[in-house]
Amino acid sequence: MDRIGLKAAARDKVKPLVLALDRAGVSPDGVSLAGLGISVFAAWITAAGQLFLGALVLIVGSVFDMLDGDLARLQGRASRRGAFLDSNFDRLSEAAVYAGLAWFYMEALSWPDSGAVLLVILALTGSLTTSYARARAEGLGVACTGGWLQRPERMILLILGMILGRHVLKLVLALLAAATLFTTLQRIAAVSRDLGEGSPAAPRRPSRSTPTASPPPAAVADGPDAPVDPGDPDDPEVLADTEPAATGPDPDGEVRLEEPDDDDDPYADLYHRG
Repeated sequence: MDRIGLKAAARDKVKPLVLALDRAGVSPDGVSLAGLGISVFAAWITAAGQLFLGALVLIVGSVFDMLDGDLARLQGRASRRGAFLDSNFDRLSEAAVYAGLAWFYMEALSWPDSGAVLLVILALTGSLTTSYARARAEGLGVACTGGWLQRPERMILLILGMILGRHVLKLVLALLAAATLFTTLQRIAAVSRDLGEGSPAAPRRPSRSTPTASPPPAAVADGPDAPVDPGDPDDPEVLADTEPAATGPDPDGEVRLEEPDDDDDPYADLYHRG
């Protein structure tokens, strides 16, 4: 079964919970916040030295991460705002877990394991840069997909490693560090090829909060032969008349969006809610 099939099967399993939350009047944002809080609590338990218990709590937090998107679709509240919040909460949740693991290897053991702490830092760095590489590429208008380990796989490996103990977990951290950093380099190379050295940078629009004073126009002759002033190219009003109008849905509006394929990207959960 492929990734999409596995996700569909998992959603079927949690559908009764989604319906129960909807009947109780719970909002998707509330579910996202609850999932973040549970993940932070799991990180705190892990930092205190309870790897197995921390893994069980993290499983609950991961279930909440699946519920918010389905609840948003059920309530017809999918929006870009919800996708933005949910993706940021995902990054914070993952960072909290890694922080708890780093604290565990520094303080919870009879002696600090500096090698494991370094692996935690590398795995966290790779996880965040993998997401950022795609987000930045899509901000430049370039598609950036693929990668060995996306967020669901990373969380599954972390939970399994925590359940099996600190020695197996250390091997899992080494795998995560290598795979995520390699994926980041893959994405950087692919996007660099797509952009090319000669790709022009997107024009920067002047800030409306700090307008610059335009120089006084030069004196010109009146009459039909007088040259036409094209206007100040840095004037926001001129730009508004000359630039093409933005297309697409209102970022602040409630919209329905299709489900993406990559859960690793900050823009991936666009089907989530507002």
